[in-house]
Amino acid sequence: MEQLDQLIQNNKVTIFDNNRLNEPLIMMNHKMMLITDYIFHYHSYKDTQIHIQSHFNGAWFSVDVNTHIQRLKNNDIDDLEADSMDVRIKLQPLEILDEIMNCLMQTYDKYDTGRLLNVLDDYIIYIDFLIQERLDDYTQQKELLFIEKDDDDAGIEYHRLKLEGNQLKRANNELIDIGWFVDVVGINTNELKLLESINTRFL
Repeated sequence: MEQLDQLIQNNKVTIFDNNRLNEPLIMMNHKMMLITDYIFHYHSYKDTQIHIQSHFNGAWFSVDVNTHIQRLKNNDIDDLEADSMDVRIKLQPLEILDEIMNCLMQTYDKYDTGRLLNVLDDYIIYIDFLIQERLDDYTQQKELLFIEKDDDDAGIEYHRLKLEGNQLKRANNELIDIGWFVDVVGINTNELKLLESINTRFL
């Protein structure tokens, strides 16, 4: 597909050996984008439906978004429920992901979406990391140091990474698989820190 080829050429998408993309794709108004770009830059309270692509078999799934707004517009919320709701027009990134996952589970057979839901689970951990680290301007380049330790602390390796445009990359600009991030960087024996706060003279 032409739009996917363009994302690959622009170094936004990496296809790994198992044909998995580094993150899911979103299609909205016939425009294809990464899910990160959608939730941080292009999501609007006016959106009613998006399409998300499975990493593995290329299938596209239609997802209703901003359902709370649609319910308000259609007068489907009674006063009692409205009193207990915290309704905001603009959803936060994790809320958008949660809504996408809920719609997939309610609308489609879990057999069809199971692997995609697993990917989105990992993806939520990754986005939560970005938010918890207070990397407020995700479009600015941030240099990171990943300290990889063996279980017995006998060997320590240092990897320079960078966060740029919501993407986690290696020093050579190769995009990092979100699954790898969760499985490896998420382990307690490893550390990922902002490089600017570390004295690197001895590394």
